[in-house]
Amino acid sequence: MIQNETRQELVNFLMDELSYCYCDSCKYAEEEFWNESNCEYCHRKYSNWSLGKTTAEMLVNKIVEVIDNAE
Repeated sequence: MIQNETRQELVNFLMDELSYCYCDSCKYAEEEFWNESNCEYCHRKYSNWSLGKTTAEMLVNKIVEVIDNAE
């Protein structure tokens, strides 16, 4: 079983490494960050985009599930 601290490290890693995401996983798509000015000039060119925390947490949960099932 992976500890919560390790999960958070994985979330941070994904957010740092996956900085070229699109609208469906952009951090500005999350309600707490959404603001039209963040998307105004982007036009799906992924300028200044990065992976949102919610998406990163979902990915980590799926990765952990695969690891747990393999053990």
